[in-house]
Amino acid sequence: MVVSGKLFMVTKPLAIEDVANRLSGYRVNEESPQGAPEGFKFMTEIKGLQIRNGSLKGILAYDSIIKVPQHGDSVVVPKTYEAPFLFTPGSKMFLTVIAKKWRANAVAKRLNDIIYVDKSIVPLSISSELMYKVVAKKMEEQVVTFFDGLQVVDKLSLYGRSLSETPVYSDYSKKGGIWYTVARSRKLDQVVGLGRNGVIVGFALKDQEKFFDYVEEEIIPSLLEDGGRRA
Repeated sequence: MVVSGKLFMVTKPLAIEDVANRLSGYRVNEESPQGAPEGFKFMTEIKGLQIRNGSLKGILAYDSIIKVPQHGDSVVVPKTYEAPFLFTPGSKMFLTVIAKKWRANAVAKRLNDIIYVDKSIVPLSISSELMYKVVAKKMEEQVVTFFDGLQVVDKLSLYGRSLSETPVYSDYSKKGGIWYTVARSRKLDQVVGLGRNGVIVGFALKDQEKFFDYVEEEIIPSLLEDGGRRA
């Protein structure tokens, strides 16, 4: 099972209780999108709020429409999407959204609009130095690594087992920066993908709780060591 998500920074941290109070009971009717079936009420709601080891876990559910094939034609049907999220408090507050990149961005924006007046939930920009430290200290058996910051190309990728042990990997690490890598977490013994833009992919995680564990136990502590950065 592949679990995809994205990590964001909260620039104006609140107590977890305050975040929970602002999200609790949120449910609004939305305007029906063009082409939507008649008689269906579109809504967005927050549900499943609960404290998880001092963090706040919940689900943002919202309705949209999709087109499905039917006998050579396409039919528009409503669909409810659910995106689990986790607010992690501390010296800095972070938000993890389990969804593909573009959907995670939309969910983070909606959560921002519910909780704050101004933009306070922002994308991460993990430094090249921190990416290298995380890969060197906490990951092994790299199979894919993308580099940027090179003079001759925008991005360059290397594939293969034990990449970090090769001279070409060492050379590109010095000349550019790691943009994205797929490797095995030493602590969780799981294959994960990590990008400098906060995108995280768990390729062998059994459930979403393991995904949240990985973010809170490995990624966020590393960001706090680095001071944390935002785009």
